[in-house]
Amino acid sequence: MKTYFAFILIIFLLVCGNPPADTQSKKDSNLFLGLNKEAYLTGRFNANDVLLPVALEENTKDHFLRPDVKVALLKMINAFEESKPSTYKQQIFLVSSFRNFNQQKGIWESKYTGKKVMREPIADKSPEQIVSLILEFSSAPGTSRHHWGTDFDLNALD
Repeated sequence: MKTYFAFILIIFLLVCGNPPADTQSKKDSNLFLGLNKEAYLTGRFNANDVLLPVALEENTKDHFLRPDVKVALLKMINAFEESKPSTYKQQIFLVSSFRNFNQQKGIWESKYTGKKVMREPIADKSPEQIVSLILEFSSAPGTSRHHWGTDFDLNALD
């Protein structure tokens, strides 16, 4: 009986144990798209190097996403198009996708300095009030997943 339990324990450990180091490094390489981990996680890379272009409509700005995210997005849009009522005329379009760290920082700074208009003017507001106002619609630089190529913003305006 002890031999049986020892055998089961060994099988369990073989099946459920940690993967070999080389397997983990391959997973990390795929996760970080072959980039240096720090560069990927902080959004300090060129989208053209590792992300795929996404074009849902003509004559729009360039959009880039991870390959797996692009597949999921297109699958979601196809499911929407197949299931929407025939009277629904709006088309889904991408508002934003990959933004590197510097682009996100630029958005933040333009709002913080008042160069980009928000729902309220920033005049006479404290730094904390300005930050709160920005955070209603924008993430702080480095906290959005847009810089990983995993997040995007959609719309379907009439």
